[in-house]
Amino acid sequence: MEVDPQKPSVTAFLSVGFRAFFALGVLFSSLAMGLWAAFWATSVDVSFINPFGGFLFWHAHEFIMGFALAIIVGFLLTAAQNWTGLNTTTPLTLALLILSWLVARMAILLGSEWPAYLVLILALLPNLSAAVMIGIPIIKRKLWRNLFAPIALLMITFIDGGLIYSVINQQPLPSSLFFVAILFICVLISVIGGRVIPMFIANKLGIKKAVEPQLLFLLCILPLPLLMLVQLVAPFAGSEIFASLLCLCLVIGHSCRFLRWFHKGILLQPMLWSLWIFYACLPLGFLILAFKSYAPIMGIGISIGSIALHVITVGAISGLIISMVSRVSLGHTGHTITHDKWIVMCFALLAASLLIRTLGVLILGFSPALMTLSAVLFSLAFGGIFARFLLIWVSPRVK
Repeated sequence: MEVDPQKPSVTAFLSVGFRAFFALGVLFSSLAMGLWAAFWATSVDVSFINPFGGFLFWHAHEFIMGFALAIIVGFLLTAAQNWTGLNTTTPLTLALLILSWLVARMAILLGSEWPAYLVLILALLPNLSAAVMIGIPIIKRKLWRNLFAPIALLMITFIDGGLIYSVINQQPLPSSLFFVAILFICVLISVIGGRVIPMFIANKLGIKKAVEPQLLFLLCILPLPLLMLVQLVAPFAGSEIFASLLCLCLVIGHSCRFLRWFHKGILLQPMLWSLWIFYACLPLGFLILAFKSYAPIMGIGISIGSIALHVITVGAISGLIISMVSRVSLGHTGHTITHDKWIVMCFALLAASLLIRTLGVLILGFSPALMTLSAVLFSLAFGGIFARFLLIWVSPRVK
């Protein structure tokens, strides 16, 4: 019996890394944020769920190591294959990687009573495995400039180990280490976004690609590892001022970058303006962070640092993810890269979630109702993207 080559199949789903990990990451973000909404909703009882490290640790950890990293792994598995011309996975190894990723998510969600070091091993295994799968073809082809990809995964795995070890040692919520992990994701989106976003704009609008000066590139990247270092060392005299200056450098660099990318034609292309607007959340978030120490002086009682981090995580990281997932899922499967009402609606839902979690909290003050509403909108945004692209992810490339 012959199989229709255009019908959905497991073979198509496991043919390349982005299909499986985009699907997993997007679905997981929708479900996880739905659970986060339930945690804040007074009418829902989630006390029967006891995540490893508690709900606050689970939320922060799984946004970075579960959701964002799944998308990054899918992107890098595919990118390394394109760079080298060699397969990063086979259907079997990809299936095993998926299984280890699913077990890691279960370990963090349900592992409060599991042996702590078993949770540590299970949580780190998928990232280490992905780094090896990405690194092998790069080393075989001697493409040394692309070694940043597996090295980045190894470094964030090391950060993840520190986060889990803090729970094992019953330390307070490691907010500084979580911030370092977020900054590390910012490095990746700064490097990757800086390469692809101006190319996407130029190709779609038929204009010359904006060429970035080397000095501007360094201004967008170098302050990030320095800011990580400030978070990791003990506070010293002038450390807050130094951190604020680094944030201002990032504001200048990334603002110059996204302003150089602007073209009025972007405004008519949701697949472009989504990238441009969500990228703009990066300098906005760092601008707020630069002045967080002065919030009490300005009479602002709520946590400005929390608002800044959510501008970066919900706006820049999640926004670029939802836009890039939509674009790559169409382009790499042979479909025309164009928007529809469903995709635009999902972009709008995520933007509404961002505004409620940041501007809404700033104006109305912190409340469980706002947290719940923001989380529900986030969940709907990524749930909508999952529904929109599931058939594409499980179907062969169109001819």
